[in-house]
Amino acid sequence: MIKMKKILLLVSFMLMIISSIFFVKAYQSHTLVQIEDANGNNLNTILQGKMVKSGSAVNCVNGYLKGLDSNGGAICELPPYYVPSSINKSSVKVVHPDFGGYGGMKNKCSSNQHVCSGIELTRFDQIAGGVGDKISNQESVLVNSGVGAKSYNAQISNDCGGWTSKVSTYQGVRWYKHSNEDRYYPFTINCNSLGSNTYVACCS
Repeated sequence: MIKMKKILLLVSFMLMIISSIFFVKAYQSHTLVQIEDANGNNLNTILQGKMVKSGSAVNCVNGYLKGLDSNGGAICELPPYYVPSSINKSSVKVVHPDFGGYGGMKNKCSSNQHVCSGIELTRFDQIAGGVGDKISNQESVLVNSGVGAKSYNAQISNDCGGWTSKVSTYQGVRWYKHSNEDRYYPFTINCNSLGSNTYVACCS
């Protein structure tokens, strides 16, 4: 009797393995967000709430959960491009020379935010819209461009020397809202004259 139970357990175990192989084979070309249950809930959402490591739910901040590695850590897959969940201007104005480098600029945003890049603002405006709603008339929000370029008048746009310099030959990139028109756009700003209404663009 005991031997028969062992045989049945072994057969059940083998069937489970075979079923798993077929399941993986069937879905190996699909991401977890493409697999849904009968109620339309994707597997990524279901697993994010149920997979646990060290007592905390596993989450993929900038992507979606693909699975777990051998140590129980999350394997995250990034979307084709990153779009911020929200943007706002910093609560404090930026007055040179208190840039403080890239880290100092980040500290002007809240703890769960970072300084937006220009491409993040353009993607947000395409997908969600409303960047102009975050900027009042004649206000500027500074963004990280991450590139250096020389302009026609020999000035250099380089994030004000990585947000460390206020010399007149350096420039940063800002998004500016025109006072008389419902439009907003990127523009350069001189690092030695930021104006009185300059903030930091903060992204979540």
